[in-house]
Amino acid sequence: MALRQGVLRRALVAPCLVRIIFKAMPSVCGFRVGDMVLRACGLIIFRKIKSGIPAAEANPIEFLLLQTSYGIRHWTPPKGHVDPGEDDLTTALRETEEEAGLAANHFNIVDGFRKELNYFVNKKPKTVIYWLAELTDADTEVKLSHEHQDYRWLHLQEACELAGYPDLQDTLREAHTFLQTLSGYDLSSHYPQAPTLYDLNSHYPQAPTLYDINSHYPQAPTLYDINSHYPQAPTL
Repeated sequence: MALRQGVLRRALVAPCLVRIIFKAMPSVCGFRVGDMVLRACGLIIFRKIKSGIPAAEANPIEFLLLQTSYGIRHWTPPKGHVDPGEDDLTTALRETEEEAGLAANHFNIVDGFRKELNYFVNKKPKTVIYWLAELTDADTEVKLSHEHQDYRWLHLQEACELAGYPDLQDTLREAHTFLQTLSGYDLSSHYPQAPTLYDLNSHYPQAPTLYDINSHYPQAPTLYDINSHYPQAPTL
């Protein structure tokens, strides 16, 4: 009986001792054990609207935002907390599949973009990391989990309006700017109405051609002259 009472006393006292020890522990990386940074990762999924759709002529890029089914029901890209032993990108891929039904074979990660946000939630520090990913098939179906009640594909301005938080709005703008500055971005496929050189000459017959320039400025070097004087220069 005495043994049982001793075990019971230790069990009751143990939580108090644990709390005292935690309070006495020195900080680690600037945070105490009870204040460790909460870490989450996700993907900013975008798609390019197919040519021929009127909206695509002005802005072919749409971002995917999900609306949570809890709390204030805010809108964010798919993201979630990092599990123990899991690396950040693996978390982003897992959460995207769990929350939006989009597996890794449905999109391509865009090289060179990684955005880290640091803020406080309920007075506790939180870090969120986003990568950028393009949906390979714009018609791929989004399948929500129980954590979300709605989703939308939105142009930049609309996405920023729903996002609400300034840091997420800035992240979406940075992603959009990054996509526009990528080398090899094919504007002609998304802007089929953009005039070609042939169109410009046909609509503006008074505009000088290369032939006119050479005839009026005989001393100006021709493409032939440039190639002959600079044999290492790339030809057309």
